[in-house]
Amino acid sequence: MEEDNHILNLMQFISHIQQKEFTEALNLAEEILKVEPNNKLVLQFKEILPFTIDKKKAEDLAELEAEEESSEEESSEEEKQDEENKAQENGIEEENEKDSDEENPDGEYNYLEASSSSEESSGSDSEEIDPQEVGKYVI
Repeated sequence: MEEDNHILNLMQFISHIQQKEFTEALNLAEEILKVEPNNKLVLQFKEILPFTIDKKKAEDLAELEAEEESSEEESSEEEKQDEENKAQENGIEEENEKDSDEENPDGEYNYLEASSSSEESSGSDSEEIDPQEVGKYVI
């Protein structure tokens, strides 16, 4: 019965190594060496398994960090795209605000500002208009 259990442990040990379950294999190595202390295969693996476990942990950690970095880059790209979209929307809103600035608070068209802005853009050297004088004629 003990022999059957020992053979089963050996089979599981090999299986764990094949499946890269090195911590489990190391634990079984201890059990196997209690029954068969001179098993060369298990002794060789027992020497290298701690290094293999450390290497696998380091690889897993590096892979996890790479996945996180990739995820951060994707979210960063999405944030940049959102910022560009908002900037475009703000540009449209600013244009609309410029258009509405030519109206006074009562919603009436402000002819003085409209004419002065059109004169500025046309480069006309016409005489400046006194706002108090124009105010007399605006209803």
